[in-house]
Amino acid sequence: HEHLSYFSIGSLTRLYDAVGLSITQVDDVPVHGGSVRVYATDADSASAHAPAVLARIESEHARGLQQDACYAQFASRVASQRRNLQRLLSSLQREGATLAAYGAPAKGNTLLNYCGIDTATLPYTVDKNAMKVGLYTPGTHVPVLPVSTVLERRPDYLVILAWNFATEIIRQQAEYSRRGGRFIVPIPEPMVVS
Repeated sequence: HEHLSYFSIGSLTRLYDAVGLSITQVDDVPVHGGSVRVYATDADSASAHAPAVLARIESEHARGLQQDACYAQFASRVASQRRNLQRLLSSLQREGATLAAYGAPAKGNTLLNYCGIDTATLPYTVDKNAMKVGLYTPGTHVPVLPVSTVLERRPDYLVILAWNFATEIIRQQAEYSRRGGRFIVPIPEPMVVS
């Protein structure tokens, strides 16, 4: 259930049934903003999925996760979030604010590409991973610089592309914040944080 694709428990039970497994437990875990950990055993050991698993599937049905309308609404919310982030960044640029980003994770690159945000908006991003420094974000070609660049260049705003670690990043960048820097957490809704 890694962050590159997501499955409902109902879809997983069909997959597990096909290979002779029964789901015995499902845990929600906070990794990547919310993930699912599934425990399973061979169907000979547990002939059916656990009652709690079946209850969770019923909950998914009640929430409409098997209906196209659920995903159309999701797409609409995502498009709205894109417009809101684009408006916020454009507004800050018109006011003369300097912008940069923090992080170069896959999720952040997906956001940049989906929103059409490139070096015209974010001239650079910084990352703690030395293997990313000196490279560029895929598709948008934003240079990845060392974290020390934040205090050297002191942009007015840092867009946190690793938003699931926003609290930790803001804590690590306390000096930037003390010097007047502000953060933009783009997900779930674009928000400016001091």
